[in-house]
Amino acid sequence: MLLPYRCKNPPETFPLATYLLIAINIAVYAVTSDGFAQVKESVVDAYGLSYQHMSARNWAASLFLHGDPMHLLGNCWFLHIFGASVEGRLKTPKFLILYFFAGLTGDFLHMAIFGPSFPDIPTIGASGAIMGVMGAAIYMFPHAEVLVFYGYGFYWGTTSWALLWVGIMYVAFDVVGVICCGPYSGVANLAHLGGVGGGLLFALIARVKRDTETQSQARSVLADSHDLGILNKYELRSLADTAPDDPLVALHWFRAEERAGFGFSAQCLDGFRRNLRKMIETLPVESVGQALVSYEAAGYQMPIRDGLQIALKLEGSAAPNLAATLYDLLLKRQDLDKESAATALLRRGIVSETKLGLYEIAVAHYEQVVRVDSMSPLAEQARHRIASLKRIGRA
Repeated sequence: MLLPYRCKNPPETFPLATYLLIAINIAVYAVTSDGFAQVKESVVDAYGLSYQHMSARNWAASLFLHGDPMHLLGNCWFLHIFGASVEGRLKTPKFLILYFFAGLTGDFLHMAIFGPSFPDIPTIGASGAIMGVMGAAIYMFPHAEVLVFYGYGFYWGTTSWALLWVGIMYVAFDVVGVICCGPYSGVANLAHLGGVGGGLLFALIARVKRDTETQSQARSVLADSHDLGILNKYELRSLADTAPDDPLVALHWFRAEERAGFGFSAQCLDGFRRNLRKMIETLPVESVGQALVSYEAAGYQMPIRDGLQIALKLEGSAAPNLAATLYDLLLKRQDLDKESAATALLRRGIVSETKLGLYEIAVAHYEQVVRVDSMSPLAEQARHRIASLKRIGRA
């Protein structure tokens, strides 16, 4: 016996459809089974797919029917193992198209070959659709690490295989089933093979990105640690190739290249700039602020608006010194317009006054605001703060 029990390939997005399909299959079995022991014969007769009853209704219904608990458990288990990462890459709408397309190609192959000889024997189950999901996984993640349980008599244990070889193994089982038993095995092996073919065809037509071995190795490490910080810059670059719009990957890639000490690659800088807005909106402010300080210190120029926004957020964090550093870096810029300069000076003064207790430095910055833009509301705020500090003897 060989049974995969974990695919170390974390999904790129939450696999909503995968778990909804599992829940629907379980719910349908609960309603259509006889005390959960096996599916009712009347249900199979009415809704099973056969050569004599090839309506759209029967085809759709048969995809959600299962013969017994083991049939249900096996299909749901394989959908869980392979469906999450496939849906994460395809996203939910395309994943659902893949699922039903593979179910259709699987049933078509089975009916085309065995249907005319056995027109009244119905087939049920989501196996063709789920094998199609595995077929797409073979195409997209051939090097993904799959943990496999094996057992034979008193010999049992676990090992790991590349997803490609797991897929080939199950395809081989179905080929042997067709050759040895034909339609008498009790398993719709041809539906499985048709589903795998449909999944591969869909992935090819959709031109889905394929992971390299390096990318799969990085995902395997990530599956165990859930910490992008332990990956090196090459592994993070591989992840960025598959998830170019992921701000967390872009940020960690930037920090990894900084740690490596050989400068930043053009691809890394491009990913950092492209995802900067998302970083500011979604990631911890201290991490993004430190990255921006490093970015500016390395001779690159952050967008002034973004620099001001993240510095303002840092004022309310546990890292006011980082906010002050960002304001100082912005104030050195030659392309700073008058309003932005006045804003940075005022905020730098407020940080010095309220967070760092550096009152003389605060006053110096407030005075610069007045010199830079004496008629603006910012200058009026600066004058007011200077007066307040004088009243309490701090200026």
